[in-house]
Amino acid sequence: LKDLDIKEAKNLAENSKDKPKLVPALARIYAQEGSEGKSKFFEENYATVGVNDKVDLIVNYASYLTMQKDDKVIDQSLVFFQKVCKETNPWWMKIMGMRALGQIARFYAQKEMALQSEPDAQKVVEEAVKRKNYLRELIEEIKSEEKDDRVLPYYEQIK
Repeated sequence: LKDLDIKEAKNLAENSKDKPKLVPALARIYAQEGSEGKSKFFEENYATVGVNDKVDLIVNYASYLTMQKDDKVIDQSLVFFQKVCKETNPWWMKIMGMRALGQIARFYAQKEMALQSEPDAQKVVEEAVKRKNYLRELIEEIKSEEKDDRVLPYYEQIK
């Protein structure tokens, strides 16, 4: 797939009878192009792939979300990431979920910084600040509820 044009590779993978084996490749493609309407793909396939592919899926899902124009897409994904952070095994998968939340919070912080000097973007900046703050509060809430000593040191690194 990597030697094909991205559209050709995506079409081939989506229509393949071996699609379950191609989930990680499709996740990378969706993350790179930011195709609308693919959140369900990430969430539905999370349960069907092995642990290593779950890592790729989480990383690519977070990247995919930061390319979306509609903040509601990100809002809807937060339940998924909360569940990963709170309920997933092995324990280190929780860290991947938390890193994804951190990446999304940084996305909003960068959006805020990039648009702050633009006078016509005040509403967008205010919305980015609101979403960044909400995510930081969510991260702190998840941290405060975590009891696993293996996870806590990693959670402290995520802001």
